[in-house]
Parts: sequence; structure tokens; C-alpha cells
Amino acid sequence: MTTAKMTLIISSLMLLSTLGAFLYLSQGVNTQIEDALQKEENIVLYFSASWCQACKRQRPVLEEVRQDFDHLRIYEIGSDLDKVRKKFLFKKYGVTGLPTFILFKK
Repeated sequence: MTTAKMTLIISSLMLLSTLGAFLYLSQGVNTQIEDALQKEENIVLYFSASWCQACKRQRPVLEEVRQDFDHLRIYEIGSDLDKVRKKFLFKKYGVTGLPTFILFKK
């Protein structure tokens, strides 16, 4: 087997393994959110990052909203997720800037 064929096979295996890991990792969070969207009345997806100063300034407002609106379920996406999951969810919901709030209301 030539070196070029061996390199192509190894590259293909690495790509498949990365794609498999991406699908596996993104599935858990996505399923949780999709289940919540089916069951809950009012949901807010809050996209943030730990390095984002505007996100940090929104923290007190977010906590106040959580206290004032018991019926509103807030899911924070960003701070506690790995890069693969964040990238998947940011792309799925069209998030291009931070912070982003998306309200789902039945």
C-alpha cells in the first residue's frame, strides 16, 4: 500500500471519528432542549460565554427574571458546555452574537 493511500485512509478515519463524536456529544443537550420545548409552556434559551462582558452584565437581570417569573424556564447555553456542543447549538438556533435570548412561547 502506498503512503498516499495510507494517509487518505487515516485522514478518512479521523474525519469519521470526529463526526461521530460531534453527533454523540451534541445529541444529549439537543434532546434535553427539544423535550423541554415539547413539554414546557414558556422557555428562554440564553446563549452566553464566560469571557463575554455583556453576558456578565446580564447575569443580575437574568436572576431577577428567574425569581419574578416562576412559569418561565431558562436554559443557559454556553458556560457549561464544551466547544462541540456549543457550536452545534449556536448554529442550530442561528446565534451570531452574545448574549442572545430566544423566547419560545406556546
